[in-house]
Amino acid sequence: TNFLINDSFPLWAVLLLCSFGVSLLVYLTSRPEEPPIYHNFLSDAILGLTILAWGNSLGDLSMARHGYPGIGISACFGGPLLNLLMGLGLPYTILLVDEPEDKGVELVYNRMVTLLYTTISISLVSSMK
Repeated sequence: TNFLINDSFPLWAVLLLCSFGVSLLVYLTSRPEEPPIYHNFLSDAILGLTILAWGNSLGDLSMARHGYPGIGISACFGGPLLNLLMGLGLPYTILLVDEPEDKGVELVYNRMVTLLYTTISISLVSSMK
């Protein structure tokens, strides 16, 4: 299904033009020697909370729109959980098995961790039946 703006202009074209404009702006205002002034706004955590999370959930939205809302909701939580377990659990398990005398992995705790934990907790509690 094509989404149209004012029944004439496709939504994908608007998104493509906006993305191209932002990409051009970033290209023109960036230099390889130093980060741009807006670097903190486009940090990894912010991208993970917004753009990457939305992109990861597009398939789940598609399943829900095609009449399978239960599968879509389950995939919203199951996909990232599997990704975390496989992406972080396996490498750290291998690390601990290979080097058992090591003291483990040092974790860094800061305000962003608190924000992320609070956000995911609110999301999970609010979506419970």
